[in-house]
Amino acid sequence: MKLHAGTPRRSLHAKFNRVGRQCSRRQTRAKSHHPSRRPPAPVAAGASDRVFSGEPLTRREQEVLTLLAQRLTAAEIAERLVLSENTVKRHRTNIYQKLGVNRLRDALAVAQAAGILKQ
Repeated sequence: MKLHAGTPRRSLHAKFNRVGRQCSRRQTRAKSHHPSRRPPAPVAAGASDRVFSGEPLTRREQEVLTLLAQRLTAAEIAERLVLSENTVKRHRTNIYQKLGVNRLRDALAVAQAAGILKQ
């Protein structure tokens, strides 16, 4: 940006603010295209045929998955494990992401096929 000696102060602030907004838009655009921010790919029809080879589930995620398999709600799981409901929802999201699925039915099928979840 070129600054001139006779430019009023208000004009300088306006130029600076325009440049700042453009930078933040570029940064925002770059962040939204980052691979870690993309939603997981949709799962094919045979979710139980998938082989889990991703990041292992933590002990707490395994506990949450076991309780989800019993069809408990997030509030009920939170009460049993003495957690907040939002923490349980975050664990559920992490489980889905690690297993590469988008819904509970697929998560349970993949976990059973991988031997993570015992019947």
